Amino acid sequence: MKDYSDPCNCTLKSNATDDIYEFLGCCLMPRRIQTAILIPVTVVYVVIFICGMLGNISVCVVIIKSSSLHTATNFYLFSLAISDLMLLLFGLPSELHTYWYQYPWTLGDTFCRARGMVAEMTNYASILTIVAFSLERYLAICHPLYAYTMAGLKRAIRIIALIWLISFFCSVPFAVHTEVYYRPYPGTTENMPESAFCGMMLVPQYLYEVSVTVSFILPMGILSVLYTLMGIRIRCAALIGHDYSKCVHKGDNKSLASRTVILRMLTAVVVGFFICWAPFHVQRLYFKYGFGVIEYEAFQTFNEGLFYIAGSFYFLSAVINPILYNVMSERYRLAFQETFCGAKDKRFRSSVDSNKEKRNMTTSALPKKNKTKQAVKHILINGSTVSGSVLLRTSSSGLQLANSYAFQKPIIGSEIVLPK
Repeated sequence: MKDYSDPCNCTLKSNATDDIYEFLGCCLMPRRIQTAILIPVTVVYVVIFICGMLGNISVCVVIIKSSSLHTATNFYLFSLAISDLMLLLFGLPSELHTYWYQYPWTLGDTFCRARGMVAEMTNYASILTIVAFSLERYLAICHPLYAYTMAGLKRAIRIIALIWLISFFCSVPFAVHTEVYYRPYPGTTENMPESAFCGMMLVPQYLYEVSVTVSFILPMGILSVLYTLMGIRIRCAALIGHDYSKCVHKGDNKSLASRTVILRMLTAVVVGFFICWAPFHVQRLYFKYGFGVIEYEAFQTFNEGLFYIAGSFYFLSAVINPILYNVMSERYRLAFQETFCGAKDKRFRSSVDSNKEKRNMTTSALPKKNKTKQAVKHILINGSTVSGSVLLRTSSSGLQLANSYAFQKPIIGSEIVLPK
């Protein structure tokens, strides 16, 4: 690709606007991409923008308004929706404008840098959020006792805030190296305003390598291990439940099925992220290491095609998550219907009140103890047992009292409140 600093053998006939653009088209690139590519890309981008904005805004509204969705995992999905909205708002319109008018860039140096920064920040925020909720599910499924120490919405909010802080600092180098470039008038040092172009011309070689490794290769490796281990654990639990179906509480089977559905949905989110972002990182590396090595015409042709494909999948990543939630999560569908359609589905209402009902049912079965003792509240972590003993979240003052109870094996995920 021709750089703005490359010498140009073209002649500027005059300072008339048409002559300037003819000169720039000869020295650099056409001001507008080919119509055969421009129209389909425009249609795809407009559809992606509308669907992505509506879908992610609806996700945010549903999670905020539905108390049954106020869980750590859904808070992470809320953060993911915010990241997708930022990507659509700051990235897609300016990208589409560039396809129609590659130069001059008219939005100024500040927005140019912000554009590069937001693109990288949403990249980091998305993958780190996915890693965070995947790790949370891994602990809940494979290490339920340890997951107790990480339970709570406040902790999830702190982790999300840390994710965005890390993403901000990781994106700063891209803001530094993104700027508006100009082509000087032939034979002078005066810049041509018509040649203004927002981009990253001078990028340290290590920057792309670090970005691809930290924001894609390493996280995808971690996610592959986590979801493999979770799949094995759930598979083993399903086999055990099948072999001892007469001894297993029905609630365990129901909770196991629910947990499997959640895992499938989150797995689909991870797979969708990989499919949508892999072309983006491949194109980055190809552009960085293929230029000057591969024959120019072949490099330019392949890079251009890969660029448009990567761009479409890049923004498509902001659309697929709301679709996955609707397709794979019945609870989200019911919450969506109640939020926007006013549908009072009995299944949704029962899911909202399920914890309360389970708590009341379990409490009624507990033996009465000394009422002068301090009330003890604890939450069962994923219904795990060790040698028949239920693992409970309990205050230190009530630990001994709780351990003295003989519990019937409870429903996975139920909440137990010990009486005073």
